[in-house]
Amino acid sequence: MAEHAAARLGLGTAPLAGLYRPTTEAYARATIESAWSAGIRDFDTAPLYGSGLAELRLGAALRDRPRDQFTISTKVGRLLRPGAPDPLFPAAPALSPVFDFSRDGLRRSLEESLERLG
Repeated sequence: MAEHAAARLGLGTAPLAGLYRPTTEAYARATIESAWSAGIRDFDTAPLYGSGLAELRLGAALRDRPRDQFTISTKVGRLLRPGAPDPLFPAAPALSPVFDFSRDGLRRSLEESLERLG
Protein backbone atom coordinates (compact mmCIF):
# COMPACT_ATOMS: atom_id res chain seq x y z
CA MET A 1 0.00 0.00 0.00
CA ALA A 2 1.37 3.41 -0.93
CA GLU A 3 2.21 5.68 1.94
CA HIS A 4 0.15 8.87 2.02
CA ALA A 5 1.48 12.18 3.21
CA ALA A 6 -0.17 13.35 6.40
CA ALA A 7 -2.73 16.07 5.92
CA ARG A 8 -1.39 19.43 7.05
CA LEU A 9 -3.62 21.97 8.65
CA GLY A 10 -2.95 25.66 8.63
CA LEU A 11 -4.37 28.79 10.18
CA GLY A 12 -5.76 31.51 7.94
CA THR A 13 -5.33 34.93 9.51
CA ALA A 14 -7.94 37.13 7.80
CA PRO A 15 -10.32 36.87 10.79
CA LEU A 16 -7.47 37.82 13.13
CA ALA A 17 -7.28 41.17 11.35
CA GLY A 18 -10.97 41.81 11.98
CA LEU A 19 -12.64 40.46 8.85
CA TYR A 20 -16.23 41.80 9.00
CA ARG A 21 -15.91 42.87 12.66
CA PRO A 22 -13.13 44.32 14.81
CA THR A 23 -10.94 41.82 16.65
CA THR A 24 -8.58 42.60 19.50
CA GLU A 25 -4.85 42.03 19.55
CA ALA A 26 -5.35 39.77 22.58
CA TYR A 27 -7.89 37.60 20.74
CA ALA A 28 -5.60 37.29 17.71
CA ARG A 29 -2.63 36.33 19.86
CA ALA A 30 -4.68 33.79 21.85
CA THR A 31 -5.90 32.22 18.60
CA ILE A 32 -2.36 31.89 17.26
CA GLU A 33 -1.16 30.48 20.61
CA SER A 34 -4.01 27.93 20.57
CA ALA A 35 -3.16 26.92 17.02
CA TRP A 36 0.49 26.51 18.00
CA SER A 37 -0.46 24.38 21.02
CA ALA A 38 -2.59 22.20 18.75
CA GLY A 39 0.40 21.59 16.47
CA ILE A 40 -0.43 24.06 13.69
CA ARG A 41 2.78 25.24 12.03
CA ASP A 42 1.46 26.60 8.71
CA PHE A 43 0.06 30.14 8.69
CA ASP A 44 -1.57 31.94 5.77
CA THR A 45 -1.71 35.72 5.67
CA ALA A 46 -1.75 38.61 3.21
CA PRO A 47 -1.13 42.35 3.06
CA LEU A 48 -4.82 42.83 2.26
CA TYR A 49 -5.97 41.13 5.47
CA GLY A 50 -6.74 44.20 7.53
CA SER A 51 -4.38 46.43 5.52
CA GLY A 52 -1.37 44.65 6.98
CA LEU A 53 -2.87 44.05 10.43
CA ALA A 54 -2.88 40.25 10.04
CA GLU A 55 0.81 40.23 9.14
CA LEU A 56 1.65 42.51 12.07
CA ARG A 57 -0.29 40.36 14.55
CA LEU A 58 1.04 37.08 13.19
CA GLY A 59 4.62 38.30 13.26
CA ALA A 60 4.29 39.55 16.83
CA ALA A 61 2.77 36.26 18.02
CA LEU A 62 5.45 34.11 16.35
CA ARG A 63 8.43 36.35 17.08
CA ASP A 64 9.81 34.18 19.90
CA ARG A 65 9.13 30.84 18.21
CA PRO A 66 11.95 28.89 16.52
CA ARG A 67 11.92 30.14 12.90
CA ASP A 68 12.69 26.72 11.46
CA GLN A 69 9.52 25.24 13.00
CA PHE A 70 6.84 27.10 11.04
CA THR A 71 5.86 28.29 7.58
CA ILE A 72 4.19 31.57 6.68
CA SER A 73 2.51 32.04 3.31
CA THR A 74 1.59 35.52 2.15
CA LYS A 75 0.70 37.11 -1.17
CA VAL A 76 2.88 39.32 -3.35
CA GLY A 77 2.06 42.09 -5.77
CA ARG A 78 -0.08 43.89 -3.21
CA LEU A 79 1.33 47.14 -1.90
CA LEU A 80 -0.40 49.17 0.80
CA ARG A 81 -0.54 52.92 0.39
CA PRO A 82 -2.44 55.69 2.22
CA GLY A 83 -6.07 55.72 1.18
CA ALA A 84 -9.54 54.67 2.19
CA PRO A 85 -10.10 51.98 4.82
CA ASP A 86 -11.28 48.57 3.63
CA PRO A 87 -14.97 48.11 4.59
CA LEU A 88 -14.40 44.35 5.09
CA PHE A 89 -11.97 45.15 7.92
CA PRO A 90 -13.67 47.89 9.98
CA ALA A 91 -10.77 48.51 12.38
CA ALA A 92 -7.96 48.35 9.81
CA PRO A 93 -5.68 51.28 9.07
CA ALA A 94 -6.71 53.61 6.23
CA LEU A 95 -4.59 51.99 3.54
CA SER A 96 -5.57 51.03 0.02
CA PRO A 97 -4.07 48.23 -2.04
CA VAL A 98 -2.04 48.98 -5.12
CA PHE A 99 -1.56 45.93 -7.31
CA ASP A 100 1.87 45.75 -8.91
CA PHE A 101 2.97 42.45 -10.39
CA SER A 102 6.12 43.81 -12.00
CA ARG A 103 9.45 42.42 -10.84
CA ASP A 104 10.09 45.51 -8.69
CA GLY A 105 6.52 45.48 -7.37
CA LEU A 106 6.82 41.85 -6.29
CA ARG A 107 10.09 42.57 -4.49
CA ARG A 108 8.67 45.67 -2.75
CA SER A 109 5.58 43.72 -1.73
CA LEU A 110 7.68 40.89 -0.26
CA GLU A 111 9.99 43.33 1.56
CA GLU A 112 7.02 45.21 3.04
CA SER A 113 5.39 41.94 4.17
CA LEU A 114 8.64 40.78 5.76
CA GLU A 115 8.88 44.11 7.58
CA ARG A 116 5.34 43.79 8.95
CA LEU A 117 5.99 40.17 9.94
CA GLY A 118 9.17 41.19 11.74
